[in-house]
Amino acid sequence: SALFEKELGSAPADSPEELTMIARRWMRRHYITADMGISGANFIVAYGDATGWKLARVTPAGLVLDATGVVVQIPAGRIHMAASGSGVLIAWITSDGFVYARRFAPDLTALDGGPINVAGTAGTRVAVTTAHFDGEFVVAWSQPLGPMIVTNSRR
Repeated sequence: SALFEKELGSAPADSPEELTMIARRWMRRHYITADMGISGANFIVAYGDATGWKLARVTPAGLVLDATGVVVQIPAGRIHMAASGSGVLIAWITSDGFVYARRFAPDLTALDGGPINVAGTAGTRVAVTTAHFDGEFVVAWSQPLGPMIVTNSRR
């Protein structure tokens, strides 16, 4: 409470509920006046460990909508994610060089029965990225080709 009084100029408060509301009001005021923000949309957070990945939606006010996370059944390792109002796309490279992607609805329901093989065949792929462009998701990956690296993509 003393920290909030000093740093935020709030009235004295002791209960966790009061402190939470003070913090939310302060964050919301700064969010609304920020130079950049995503109005009316949730943020998607991906987090994982040795067992795999989970997704969670977080509101602009900081409220976590999926407290236990939504298991996305993607192997552990590096992923790249793009999100839009129409959903989420996650892409990754397997240890044998396949590029896969998986689509999710805005409520994080899986849209496909399983991963989509994007690159077709195994290979030496060094990076993958995703983007949402002109109403479609795009997956791009790089692979060494002699002395240069070639970037490929698929919509």
